[in-house]
Amino acid sequence: MAASGVGPFIAAHLLATAGDNPDRIITKARFAALCGVARIPASSGIRQRFRLPRHADSQANAALHRIVLLRKRQKKPRAIADISRRAGKGLSDRDIVRCPKRHVTNEIFAVLTQNSAVALPSGHRGFDNAVKP
Repeated sequence: MAASGVGPFIAAHLLATAGDNPDRIITKARFAALCGVARIPASSGIRQRFRLPRHADSQANAALHRIVLLRKRQKKPRAIADISRRAGKGLSDRDIVRCPKRHVTNEIFAVLTQNSAVALPSGHRGFDNAVKP
């Protein structure tokens, strides 16, 4: 509940998603795919388009959607600037909300893994996948 816009109900959904799938939240990208906000290319021919993963947790996606709408309603400066910038580019309302959902997912991932409270699969080095010198 340390993140902006996250209450007990939303936190419960996100924690349940993370707790039920500890092997699927190793990286930010995998957590985003689990929550249903990572786009998958689905182009055929000239038109370039994307779809969302079908195996995603819809409750987690709905929780992220609520966070974005709450930040928009509370007029958070970063959220308003991001939404107005994307609206200026001519994106649809669906795409305008999808982009901040990915940013919120990255923020939630950082909060979840901050204390390393999530159990790691055996043999995994940890959440820090960066190569150290």
